Amino acid sequence: MRNSVTKAALHAELAGNPAFLDTDSLELLHHYTTATSLVLSRSKHIDIWRVSIPRMALKHDFLMHGILALSALHLSRIQPHRARKLTVLASAHEQLALPSFRKHLSLNFSNDTCHAIFSFSGFVVPFILASESSLEASTSRIPGLEDTSPHWFHAIRGLMVLLEGNWSTLAQGPYAPLLIRGSEPISYANNPNDHHLAEVQQLISSCDEFSDAQEAVACQITLDELRRILACPELEAGFVTWPGVVPAGYLKLLHRQHPIALIILAHYCVLIKKIERVWYLRGLGQNLLSSIHEVISPEWRPWLEWPIKQPSCW
Repeated sequence: MRNSVTKAALHAELAGNPAFLDTDSLELLHHYTTATSLVLSRSKHIDIWRVSIPRMALKHDFLMHGILALSALHLSRIQPHRARKLTVLASAHEQLALPSFRKHLSLNFSNDTCHAIFSFSGFVVPFILASESSLEASTSRIPGLEDTSPHWFHAIRGLMVLLEGNWSTLAQGPYAPLLIRGSEPISYANNPNDHHLAEVQQLISSCDEFSDAQEAVACQITLDELRRILACPELEAGFVTWPGVVPAGYLKLLHRQHPIALIILAHYCVLIKKIERVWYLRGLGQNLLSSIHEVISPEWRPWLEWPIKQPSCW
């Protein structure tokens, strides 16, 4: 297949080959099992991504397309000289997956299908981040109500809604080792930089920028969740957890670009910077901070100084 192949032609070719036996698909499946799955997983649970998800994909074409789409984007980072063809392949596979995925999502799906749907949903966030980071449309934009393309922040919230709504089913399948709820209380003192977040907590308490008390409460809850997550050792899990647990009241303030909501988001960027060794997150923390700095009023910018100064780990 030539690098000049059009997206439409590629889409037609893949759609006519549901067995995924073309050489490009075989290469991508091999790359997923030998490379992409290794960087998606926590090492002690690697077989979930390397074995269980591909096994599910043998029964669910939309999940197989999702595997191949993400594998293509990962391979494009490793072989940049093939990036154009690989990104076209990724887009084609994703577009083939979405109609079937949405159909299954709208039905009362079975326990077996539930695991496949959750697996595909888990691929959506890295797919958005990895595909957009190579385009002019940057992933660093602040989540908003008028996003013309899916935002990774909202995709994470959708994933967490799916998880909470199907927890008992998912806890009986391959994801069981990941869904053991911790019972030990988390001490903020585990995070040596927690005093910076404590100062934001005081800012919320004294701020007169809220229209009612409920807005302040929503921000207090949101920051409390972030402080707890930053005090945990599993920061990569926290990247996904926090957008999913913030209350709707905070999200409304964030969509309005309320200064306190933006300051809290800036401190979430510190978490992102700590895990930017993950291939699809590289540059996200600092770029998102730049977007926040651009839109926030100058009088609030001193609250961004500490997050901006924190190093990126990649």
